Amino acid sequence: MTMRQIFTKLWKNISPVMYTSGMLFAHCTSFDKSSENEKLKLDPPDIKKLTHEYMIKQSALDAANSATQALTVTYMAIIDLSVAYRTLLNELISLLEETIIHNVNDAHWDLIVEVRNEMQDKKEKIT
Repeated sequence: MTMRQIFTKLWKNISPVMYTSGMLFAHCTSFDKSSENEKLKLDPPDIKKLTHEYMIKQSALDAANSATQALTVTYMAIIDLSVAYRTLLNELISLLEETIIHNVNDAHWDLIVEVRNEMQDKKEKIT
């Protein structure tokens, strides 16, 4: 019974990793190498496409892409800080549990103060 619970927990935790860690294979069907002249050819923009409506759509798309990129970078920064904060919080909890169980010295209390200061720094960076 216990082994079954352990295996189901492991399977639930491992299955997302198995989905994301699969191999990706690509098959290239074109073996023709383009010459340097073909690589440097740039098509001039189509004059019919350069209307006011087209340029407004392009600028709206660029603004949306920039906003999405800014939100993604901000989100990742918040996630990184929250993970570091959570790690410090777990460390502080274990230090405080040790103070309850054992008679600790001043170095232990200094560690608690240091972890609290680091937590305060992370908290200020998030807000």
